Amino acid sequence: MSQENVEIVRAQYDSFNRLAEAGDVDCEHWPEEEIDAIRGHEALIGWLERWFAAWSSFHAEIEEIIDGGEQLVVAEDTTCRGRRSGVEIRKRWYMVYEIREGRILRWREYPDRDSALEAAGLSQ
Repeated sequence: MSQENVEIVRAQYDSFNRLAEAGDVDCEHWPEEEIDAIRGHEALIGWLERWFAAWSSFHAEIEEIIDGGEQLVVAEDTTCRGRRSGVEIRKRWYMVYEIREGRILRWREYPDRDSALEAAGLSQ
């Protein structure tokens, strides 16, 4: 496993957990619930601000990282609480990160492990 790429993804998660307050993101994100990608700094920040506004609390933990070189598959356990409803939601997401030259270029969410592995070219 490329430790450098693993650390890049871990650092991104640390930053993501702080984005509710402030952050600097410049990559492409494909949320599972969206039809198209969120592209560019301003669009991504705007989307994240709207998304975080729905939650009174949010926390994501990395459960597993599968190294595919420039593609990493991450299993994430997310817990959040609805701002209006107060309902706590816990979900496991699967992300595929594309990394080039020490930078996350894009990441895409998948509903299950097999879909993420297939998308990263790591299916068995």
